[in-house]
Amino acid sequence: MLERVPSELDEPKERYSRANPRPIPFETFHKWELRFLGSFEMDGDDRCWNWKGTITSGYGQFKVGKRGYPAHRISYEIYKGRLPRGLEPDHTCRNRRCVNPAHLEAVTFKENLVRGLPFNNVCKPHDFCRKGHPMTGANVSPNGKDRVCRACRKERLERKRMAGSGTREAV
Repeated sequence: MLERVPSELDEPKERYSRANPRPIPFETFHKWELRFLGSFEMDGDDRCWNWKGTITSGYGQFKVGKRGYPAHRISYEIYKGRLPRGLEPDHTCRNRRCVNPAHLEAVTFKENLVRGLPFNNVCKPHDFCRKGHPMTGANVSPNGKDRVCRACRKERLERKRMAGSGTREAV
């Protein structure tokens, strides 16, 4: 019987996550250094260095080989050194496109969320639905983590019922 030779494929692959991000391949830095340095505008040391390249969800993205990395993370690791495990770079200037290392600080994910709360007030619960119904009291119905307008839900269900019964409303 043939004995199977173990290979590197047998080793469990390391899981990359927010707390353990994929390492940036600095061994090929000489290949992409000039491209990275030409992808942002510097307005001085104390001002934001705005990313001119690809933007995803408001954050600059930089491709190294076939993988994309957050531009602010690459900037942090180039100018300040390797990020400690479990930490991520936070924009102290609150500008997602900024890659100025003076505006980046290594913090935990939880700290990053807490710092962002005053700036995320656009995501707070609304007082009215899209159709103008008040989103208070008996007109609000829980829907998983969200809440919905009961008046709009009633209208939607009524339209569905009418469409399913075969009767059409006169226009």
